[in-house]
Amino acid sequence: MRTFLLWTWVLVAVQDPSKAPVPDAESLKRAEALIREIYKADYSKKDPGARRALARDLLQQARGTKDDPAVRYVLYRDAADFAAEAGEAGLLAIDVGGGSTEFVHGRRRQVLFRRSLDIGSVRLTERCVRNDPPSLAEQEAIREVVRGALATLPAFPGDVRLVGVAGTVTSLFAIGHAIEPYDAARVHGGWLPLEDVARVRARLCALPLAERRVLPGMQPRRADVLPAGALLFETALTHLGASGARVSDRGLRWGVLLDRWETLG
Repeated sequence: MRTFLLWTWVLVAVQDPSKAPVPDAESLKRAEALIREIYKADYSKKDPGARRALARDLLQQARGTKDDPAVRYVLYRDAADFAAEAGEAGLLAIDVGGGSTEFVHGRRRQVLFRRSLDIGSVRLTERCVRNDPPSLAEQEAIREVVRGALATLPAFPGDVRLVGVAGTVTSLFAIGHAIEPYDAARVHGGWLPLEDVARVRARLCALPLAERRVLPGMQPRRADVLPAGALLFETALTHLGASGARVSDRGLRWGVLLDRWETLG
């Protein structure tokens, strides 16, 4: 319960910074290097108690940092991550693909649940969309298909930490912050509130393909199927009762490399 309250407290504190512009890549790298050097010993500790203490320290420092937006951004981001990591609810990764969407729930190094659902941005577009942009009826048809698939999932802990993975989620974040050209350093680790997902979804569903392709932050090859992907992700967050999700630009290769590195270490 203490961890849940800390996690909630951190997320409330992060709401205003999350709406600020994402710092540029160089500023983020500088801030991350500085903070990890100062807290080097604390970042290396893995037990939940140490993670909770570090989250509190980072949050306190973030609140006192007024003159360096990049440092403040990283402090808030890492405080939220460590607060969630210290809990028992674990992490729920949502990987929105073209043909399917994967849900993986784990705690530390243990996978508790995983399932692949036959809903993806390409599959839903091919099944439900005939107009450009998609009509209101087509948008609702997508939601209905997604809701039906999500109904097969079990209930997850209310304070589970959500992470969105892959191109649909990273594109929603990049468009929401007009990150052009796409910059993984500015996208990875960002907080994507549900209201931002809804705002970007509404914009995507109101524009024809030619105009979607030139939106700042849009990867043109995703422009035709991103409205369906946005509807899928928004419906999933709503179904889970989530206020948003952390964004990950990392994929399977990063996980394999991390696993091999830890094995060797």
